[in-house]
Amino acid sequence: MNSFSILILTFSICFELSYGFFARTIRDGNGMTKTHLDITAAGTLRAIDKYIKSNKGSGSIDDFFGEDTNGKDTMMKKVFALRKAVADTQENRKNTAYIHCHADQIDLAHNFVKSCKKKLSSRINDTNEFITQLGECLYTIQSFYSNTNWVEMYGGKVYENFGINTLMDVAALEEDTCLDNADYKYVQSLFRVR
Repeated sequence: MNSFSILILTFSICFELSYGFFARTIRDGNGMTKTHLDITAAGTLRAIDKYIKSNKGSGSIDDFFGEDTNGKDTMMKKVFALRKAVADTQENRKNTAYIHCHADQIDLAHNFVKSCKKKLSSRINDTNEFITQLGECLYTIQSFYSNTNWVEMYGGKVYENFGINTLMDVAALEEDTCLDNADYKYVQSLFRVR
């Protein structure tokens, strides 16, 4: 697989990961609860499957590898290494606010994800560093959906410009984004739609 294909696959993975979830915690009994480990593995396999179908026209991961069990095992080891890198980012970068998309750090998180493209290109020959960098990037994208109110405001719709193009307007830290009413709280968006 050439470098361009790896980068395309990498960014496909980024767009497949768009739901809210917990990091590496034990499940709470709710079948809808997802961890970073779960969502990364599922999204990565879904992106690989999508990549195979778009380049081969049809088929699945199993069809692609066929009798090549060593090739499939190698791929699965990389998927699990990436999944671990995403989960490790939470522990290793716990004091880096923008990695976790804290409210006042959304713009920095957006710019960090944008910078990942160059960093990933420069690490293409070092698989371990590549996976670590991709893990940080994916964790930041996942944190955007987990730690902002995007999902509450827009459901399962993916915000395709996060880390790619210009970030939408974000409420300033001192702006009140909640209104108190007599019987309930109504949450306004952290984001301003133009």
